[in-house]
Amino acid sequence: MDEIKILLDKYFEGQTSLKEEQILKSYFRKKNIPESLQSYKPMFLFFDEEIKNTKGKKEKVKFSTSVLIKKILIPVAAGLILFMGIKSLFFDQETNFQSSVYINGKKYTKSNIIQIKALDALENISAQNDEMIMSQIDILNDFNELHQ
Repeated sequence: MDEIKILLDKYFEGQTSLKEEQILKSYFRKKNIPESLQSYKPMFLFFDEEIKNTKGKKEKVKFSTSVLIKKILIPVAAGLILFMGIKSLFFDQETNFQSSVYINGKKYTKSNIIQIKALDALENISAQNDEMIMSQIDILNDFNELHQ
């Protein structure tokens, strides 16, 4: 009992370690406490009760969050995925996405016309490259004739 009184003095001076506080808490959980120390028992039991209540509240919050996720968010996400899948099956993808291209200041929106115009542009580039290569070959030939 003298050890408990010493620990109580240290406790109220703020000098106890966690281990010493645990000793005090476990001591006041006992049923047979001397009359002179009975006044301290409710204080230490109150701390134990508050710790239990706090842990219970945290578990309730976790439970509520998991219920929210399991009961609401997962079905909503599954519904959205299902809706998007059905939409892509039954609707033409070309009508969902409208593309447009400007060629020489003119706007083209139909994909088959855009493809034709793109192929024409590639052929024109190829023809221009052929002309440029031929003109460079002519310049080289002229150069060779001059130096022979």
